[in-house]
Amino acid sequence: YPFDRTGLMTTLVGSAALGTVYSAPPFRLKRHPLLAAMCIIVVRGTLINLGFYAHAASVLGGPLVPGRALWGSAFFAVFGSVIAMMK
Repeated sequence: YPFDRTGLMTTLVGSAALGTVYSAPPFRLKRHPLLAAMCIIVVRGTLINLGFYAHAASVLGGPLVPGRALWGSAFFAVFGSVIAMMK
């Protein structure tokens, strides 16, 4: 594989792990509103945005500018919070 896929693999593994902990026994975080909300916000607001940004920066050869990624993460964390509250 010609590209560094560390960011992509971290995102996929982290999302899968949190999704499993969210849904599967014995943890089943979706039964606890605060833990479920935090799980949704972390995956949708932070993990996906930062991981895919890191992957895209490595593939396109651009600089990894954390400020841009953090603004996007904060923006989508707001939407994740709304999704978590509506669930």
